[in-house]
Amino acid sequence: MLTFREDDETIKKIDELARQKMRSRSEIVRMAVRDYVNRKLELIEIQKLAAKRYAEGKLSIDELVEIIGFNEAKKVAHYKDIAESSFAQGMS
Repeated sequence: MLTFREDDETIKKIDELARQKMRSRSEIVRMAVRDYVNRKLELIEIQKLAAKRYAEGKLSIDELVEIIGFNEAKKVAHYKDIAESSFAQGMS
């Protein structure tokens, strides 16, 4: 069970969609939440894969930026630099 509050305008839109699709308000909200969660989880997996490919040298920083955005790419590049530096120091 999940309860949430939403503004009147959004509720009207949900009700209109429910009416058009001949579904209940709850069904429309459940479908929307499922779709949102699934898309976000898929995006996280894509971002992880892109970061891994960058760390392996299979993606350029520009390609990484295109996939995950500048700020996230900057973080990944920073962590890669730290890991490489730590590894190099451990080898010496």
